[in-house]
Amino acid sequence: MFFAPLTHYLRGVIFHQGWSSRGFQVWAYTRQLYAGDDDLDAGVAQKHVIRFPHEWKEIRESTSQQLCEHIEKICLPAVEPMTNPSEHQRDPGYVSLYLNKDPLLAPMYRFKVAVGACFDGDFDQAESLLADFPTLAGPDDGLPDKFHVYVFRRGRYLLKLLREDRSAIPGLLHEWEAFSVKSMGLEKYWSPTPFPCDG
Repeated sequence: MFFAPLTHYLRGVIFHQGWSSRGFQVWAYTRQLYAGDDDLDAGVAQKHVIRFPHEWKEIRESTSQQLCEHIEKICLPAVEPMTNPSEHQRDPGYVSLYLNKDPLLAPMYRFKVAVGACFDGDFDQAESLLADFPTLAGPDDGLPDKFHVYVFRRGRYLLKLLREDRSAIPGLLHEWEAFSVKSMGLEKYWSPTPFPCDG
């Protein structure tokens, strides 16, 4: 369940059923569509979670009422304003998981903040955030790659543009957004719109 039409952010709720349980849980969710991810990007905190045990089918009416109230009064109002980087980053847990007190120490978080800076046309900040991406190692480490599933490769590709051809960055954000939307099969809900950095 999400707000439509989609523009630059996917905002809504996630329903999740356990592997062995018939119970389920629901939580508020948002993510950038212009970061080049090819899936729902589950590496975000579960915010405003509500859980229902496997007995929910026996009390369907009260479960339905409780679920609808939770979604309408808590989950959706929490993510509705997240249509730009500054609103999205007000609660870092919606951007990416991180273990340290400073979320910028987490590479995935830093990449998403850098992409958000590009959204706003602040290319100097984005370059500063990604400056050490060429030295960060991990599994499947490699060269810059525009559409690679590995965020370090996409980060290196973005850093290369930030250093060599900033005029290509708005086009990259549009490409990444189209790629994400199509990868998730959401084209019919998508309304392509300009970015502030399009000038």
